[in-house]
Amino acid sequence: MKRRTAIRNIGLVTGGLFLLPACNFTQERLPVGLNKRKIPTGEAKLLESIIDTILPERGSPAGVALKAQIIILIQM
Repeated sequence: MKRRTAIRNIGLVTGGLFLLPACNFTQERLPVGLNKRKIPTGEAKLLESIIDTILPERGSPAGVALKAQIIILIQM
């Protein structure tokens, strides 16, 4: 077996093992990054108002309507 093929296969298997816990097919799904975090209601409202200020809705859904706050919380 060639070294490059072996390294590629090991990388694919390792990546698959890291992604396996995220494959949850239950009805109640939370974003992966928010499973164990508790966000205070005040902070969630503040984040929504900031998002609404930066990305206001003008005829099409944007910002809070597209749940951008969840993406921001996962990235944080």
